[in-house]
Amino acid sequence: MPSPTLQRLATAAIVALTLIPSVASAYMTAEDVLLSKEFFLPPTARETVARSNRQAETSAERRTREQEDAFAIQHAAAPEEIPEEELIPVDEEGTDDPAAEPTLTSTDLELLRTLRLLSRINDRQNVLQYGATTQGDALHAGAPPLAPTGAGAWLAATTMIGAVGWTLRRARKAERGSWLA
Repeated sequence: MPSPTLQRLATAAIVALTLIPSVASAYMTAEDVLLSKEFFLPPTARETVARSNRQAETSAERRTREQEDAFAIQHAAAPEEIPEEELIPVDEEGTDDPAAEPTLTSTDLELLRTLRLLSRINDRQNVLQYGATTQGDALHAGAPPLAPTGAGAWLAATTMIGAVGWTLRRARKAERGSWLA
């Protein structure tokens, strides 16, 4: 019967021999690298000017496309006009009446829409920056985040206890020394 050391070496050799062919297939030969389209060879000195010009044209086209998309998003279709039948008439003579409501024009509606959108963006940025506890919603209000309870808390507590213990020890030694003197 073979020794345990010999058995371990035999097991390691069998495992290595089964894994070597699969690991060796991950490497590429020099011909594979040269024939592969994945690898990029740097341009020669003659190609650099033409390549930089192509990159500049591609970049300019991309920027133009992105700017057009951003402009289209920012300047969406004009808000719908409110039909005159739905507008609330305002008496010019009776402006003292507190019950009279002013009419909203399309500019006012666009302004309200923009304010609502900006408010939503601001709320989202607050959530991303500070977490969900900064929101003023009644449904999601809560206490501020709790102190960490993991390894950081244990490390901080140990450090504080050690500092207090060291200070008390030094104070006791200083006290004993003052009585002897």
